[in-house]
Amino acid sequence: MCYILYGAVNKEIDLEDYREIEQASPYSFRPGTKHDVKMAILRDDASFRVTDWVCDCEFPIGSKDPEAMELKELERLFHSFQKAKGARNIYLSKTWAGKRNKTEESVRLADIDVPSFLAEAVLDRLYRIEL
Repeated sequence: MCYILYGAVNKEIDLEDYREIEQASPYSFRPGTKHDVKMAILRDDASFRVTDWVCDCEFPIGSKDPEAMELKELERLFHSFQKAKGARNIYLSKTWAGKRNKTEESVRLADIDVPSFLAEAVLDRLYRIEL
């Protein structure tokens, strides 16, 4: 088994804005709800995977390395979502495949340094990042 990175942006995002943002990033945050992400994690399905990697054990979330290129790309992506019409939240979790998240945490994008926050993120926790 492996860690998998799951995520979504709230489903009320403007779809034209979403498509433009999605095309400019190697990572995918499909429109959805917190429940959608939690169910994808529980079912161990790929519908809300952020990457197309075989697994995400090596993805630097929780790695203590805020200089990781992938975390800087996520920061750019989050700020792009912040500008999109209708975007309010991003849901994100690096979770052991098929394991239920027992904890959740909400943060505001304006209150965090994204790469540092993600480098220190707790695995198996569902984050709601308020845009």
